[in-house]
Amino acid sequence: MKLPSFNQMAEVAQSPLLEYRAYSVNRSGRIVGRTYLLCEHDEDAIRQAIALAHVHSVELWKKDKFIARFEAFSSGDGGS
Repeated sequence: MKLPSFNQMAEVAQSPLLEYRAYSVNRSGRIVGRTYLLCEHDEDAIRQAIALAHVHSVELWKKDKFIARFEAFSSGDGGS
């Protein structure tokens, strides 16, 4: 997974959008993926995080604030 460059993060800092992180979490509670989301408000971020919860559950965070956890649509992650 490629991380954003410093310039990309600097652009985010000047943007009116808020930065969120959606962590994909397996059944064992381990983080198996991360997605950066740029949204106008929590409701937009929640909609996007729900859409990511296919195989793995998703935890949504704004900086160090936990927003919500969304359970996976399917249970096919095999515990990985």
